[in-house]
This record gives sequence, structure tokens and C-alpha cells, in this order.
Amino acid sequence: MESKKSNQEDTSPQPKSQPSKQGGLMSRESEVSMQELSDACEKSFREKGYDRRKEGFDRRKSTLTEYEGVDRRKEVSDRREGFDRRREEYDRRKEESDRRQEEYDRRKKALTEYEGSDRREEGIDRREEAIDRREEGFDRREKAPTEASGIKDLLKKRTFIIRAGLIILLIVVAFCFTVPIPGLGIINDNEYIVTRVEGRANMKYQADYSKGNVIDNAPSFQIDGEWIPLSEGTVIAAGSRVIIETGAESTVDILMDDGMIVRVAKNSTVRLEEKQKTTSRIQVFVTKGRMFCNIVAANLNRFKSGSTFKMEVSTPNATCGVRGTIFSVDYQPEIGITNAAVLVGALNVTDPETAIRSTFSSWNDLRNGQMIQLSRDGRVMDKRNLSPEEMNILKEGAPVLVTAHTVFENIERSWRRTWWLTLYDFARKQRAENEMSAIITSVYQRGIIAKGTLPDTLSDKSIPGGDVKDPWGNSYLYMRAEQNYGLVISAGPDGKYNTPDDLYRFFSL
Repeated sequence: MESKKSNQEDTSPQPKSQPSKQGGLMSRESEVSMQELSDACEKSFREKGYDRRKEGFDRRKSTLTEYEGVDRRKEVSDRREGFDRRREEYDRRKEESDRRQEEYDRRKKALTEYEGSDRREEGIDRREEAIDRREEGFDRREKAPTEASGIKDLLKKRTFIIRAGLIILLIVVAFCFTVPIPGLGIINDNEYIVTRVEGRANMKYQADYSKGNVIDNAPSFQIDGEWIPLSEGTVIAAGSRVIIETGAESTVDILMDDGMIVRVAKNSTVRLEEKQKTTSRIQVFVTKGRMFCNIVAANLNRFKSGSTFKMEVSTPNATCGVRGTIFSVDYQPEIGITNAAVLVGALNVTDPETAIRSTFSSWNDLRNGQMIQLSRDGRVMDKRNLSPEEMNILKEGAPVLVTAHTVFENIERSWRRTWWLTLYDFARKQRAENEMSAIITSVYQRGIIAKGTLPDTLSDKSIPGGDVKDPWGNSYLYMRAEQNYGLVISAGPDGKYNTPDDLYRFFSL
């Protein structure tokens, strides 16, 4: 602002010279000298003020320095007093530590004296205990004969219990490994298992006893067994000829392999048979009614290879070749019509004459969801796709195949396939052959045949046939095949007559 004012004063027009009080005018030079004088005076005053302020500052600084010296001396004094106090505290604590060490040494010495006294008392106690033990030893020697007899009795009882337990355990293990577990699955390769029965169903065996190596002219002899009611878990001898009948509202499921199950429907008659040297391993002949089958080729055990078809289903006017599929075959004897239907897989169907003289490449091929109908003379009457209703009926009627085995089944299967059991069975079969030969020899030796007729029974002629047991605990069966031929039969390992494992011997007049 002062600069602006000075500038304004400089730029403003200069006033005219005024006359002084003395009546005269000042010159311009006198005005300039006065201004310089004023500036010099002002500068002098400022320098004097600066000097005064500097002196005051120096004075205050010296005073502060004196105060700081006093404080430092006071601080040094305080530190010395603190050092003295800490020194006194250290001395006091050292005296206290010395007192505690003296007290510790004193107590340790007293404890050592007490321990010596305790050890003396312990020595006395040990000597007293030794005396007591010697007295107990004397008492035991006096009672030893009585205690020895008691211990022997106790050991005898325990030995008897242990032996009895081991015997029971061995019996249980032997039972588990020798008796099949019904209703779970196929244990042996020579059996079928009935897994499900609704209503009443029966079965019977048929067997052909043909001549062996004993007599060249002996005939074949067919025997029908008795009807046996079926229930869940029934074991059927595989490889035999089996007739199965069901009544009204009755069905039966038969597990024939790990990957093959057959269901016989209501009011049906079916014959099961295994053929080892034909194009199929399993032959099923439907005489009346309907049968369902579920085959999973990947899960088959005995029928994995060696045959063109895994199963062959026949009726009086049709033959069906099966590899792996879910299907049904229905035969109506009243009108002589066969219906075959496939749910999943493939089925080859033809008439019996074509099946004998032609290869299966010329058969009728059925695929998923197809059916075929054959007339009484084997002609194809209809071939078409199944309707949804027929598909549902086939799906509900087909049996469910459960291929999983339990741990016990796997253990028992492995056990039955061991070589020592096979050798044991072979030895028993040889024994049965020798016993049957002995029975026939006894018949010849007693002169019964010299009369020109064979006996009706062996027991009434005092021949050891009906009373003698075979190695499996079954009685030998004697039958007259014809007027001039007799037959001695052993039921074999399965204990069932008319099955493939039967042992038999022919003899003649």
C-alpha cells in the first residue's frame, strides 16, 4: 500500500511552490537533502534496535546455559543417588540369599539324618517280611499235596472244555464247507438252485442207465423218479433230465448259472436237460405253457465257451437258439401254436426239421422288441414288433438275475474245488464200484441165477444189497431192468437217485 501511495504521490502533479512562513520559497535541492537526512536517521534507529535485541538474546542465552548446567548437575546427582540405592538393594538381596542357602543346608542335613533312620526302619521291615515269607513257604509245603490234586482236577476240567470247544468248532467248520448253503447261489458247478417259488411246483428226475463195459448186450433202462415239491433253496442236480410242473397261479425261478436264470410260468410243464456234445449246452423242452429266460453271457461261468448256443428251447413245432438275451417261449398244445418274443438281445427261431438239417444262418432272427408265431407244422404265421402292453408283460414276467456272491459262497466254492476233495471223492467212487461188484459176485455165488430168474429184492435172499450203505451213507438200489438183466445203483455224492452222478452196474443171467 505504501508503494502504491508513493507511486500515486510520484505520478500526481506537483503542487506549486508555497511560500514559507518566513515569506520565501524552498528550493528543490533543500527538499532532497531533508529526505536523505530523514532516511539516515531512520536507518540509525533500526541499527540501534537490532543491537539492543542481539544483546538481549545473548543475555538470555547465557542465562539458559547457566540453567542447563544446574540441571545437568542435578541429574548427575540423582543418578548417583539411584546407583547407591540399587547397590544397597543388591547387598540386601545377597544377604537374603545367603540366609536361604544356610537354611537349605540345615534342612538338607536334617533330612539326611531322617533318611538314615528311615532306611534302618525299612531294613527291619524287610527282615520281618522275609520271616513271614519263610513261614508261608513252610505252610505251602504242608498243604502242597492237597493243592496239587485240586490243580489237577481244575486242569482236567479246563482241558475237557477246550477239547469240547475245538471239536464243536471243527464240526461247525466241516458242516459249513461240506453242506451247501441253499437259497444263496450256485456253490457247485454240478447243481441248479431254486431261488423263488410262488404257489405249488413239483419236479422229478428221469435217468437213462445204459450198458457199460461189463456186458455188451445190456440194454438201456429209463427210470422216472418220484415227484418232489420245490421250495426256495432246493438244489437240483445239473446235467440230469428234470421235469418241472407248475399249477394255477404258480411260478418257479431256477438259477442255472451265474449268468442264466429260467422262470417257469403258471400251468406249465418244462423239461430241463444238459447235453455235453450238442450245439447247445442247455436244452429246455416246453411241453405246455410258458417259460421266461434271462441270460447275461458275460456272467456265465460253466457255459462261457464250447457251444454255438448257450441254450436251446424247443417245443413240438419250434426250436429257438439262444446266446444271451431276455426272452419268452409260449406253447399252446390245444391249437399247436408257439410264440417266441424277445425283450433284449437276439433269438434264432426255426422249425425242428430245419434245425436238424440246416445251419443257424438260415433261421429266423429276432431282435429287441420282436416276436414270432409258428403254426402246428412249423410255418411262420406272424412276425412283428411287440406292442407296449406286450413289452410290459414280458418285462414283468422275466426273472431278475442277481450275480453277486456272498463271502461264504466264494469260500465254499473255492474249498470244493481243491484237489484233495477231488481225490477223496475219487477214492469213495472206487469203493462204491468195488462194493457193487461184491454184491453181484454174491448173487452169482449163492446160485440164485442158476434157477433161471433174477430175484425181486436182494434182502429177501440174504444178499447184502439193500442193507449195505454206500460211501455217502445211502443204501444201494437193486432193480430188474428186464427179465434177464439186473441193475445195482448207488445214489452217488449228491445222495439222489436218477441223477448224472449215479454209479451203477449191470449183470445178467
